[in-house]
Amino acid sequence: MSSIVVLIGVSGSGKSTLAKRSKERAESDPVKTIICSTDSFIDEEAEKLGKTYQEMMKQLQETKTFGTLTGRFYDEIEDGIKKDYNIIIDRTNLSRGGRMALLEKLKEMHKKHDKTMESMAVCLKLTREQLDRFLSKRIEEGGKTIPSEILENQMKNLEIPVKEEGFDRVEVYEPA
Repeated sequence: MSSIVVLIGVSGSGKSTLAKRSKERAESDPVKTIICSTDSFIDEEAEKLGKTYQEMMKQLQETKTFGTLTGRFYDEIEDGIKKDYNIIIDRTNLSRGGRMALLEKLKEMHKKHDKTMESMAVCLKLTREQLDRFLSKRIEEGGKTIPSEILENQMKNLEIPVKEEGFDRVEVYEPA
């Protein structure tokens, strides 16, 4: 049985940091843990082409080729399912409908490979002030910048997960 953790939160809320820390803590577990993220594919493509993350994302949107990376993302998840890995899904996952579709796809993949899964939603719910502090630190460390209008839109559209979406467990963190 694989354990699937779906991280939920606006861009810059700490999902990738949490994913990395969780994976590090799981190093001694007998079951391997992997992180699946479309950002890793965007970073990889940007590096190949000598572009920044923002430039690469803009190109993917303009050329309508983001779907190719999404396909690679799902292939990586399916490969992890086949190998019985624990999987941390690191995406914004803001909407209930999107998460329910993701869970349905995950269940189909597990069924296809005669596997079972346990799913958990972990939502990072930050205030705008907390988010701005996180992002300031990220920028100081040379990380990605996120336009303010995108953050405002994501914060407005974030729907807090509930078990009725199909998760076995739901945890919501509101950092102090």
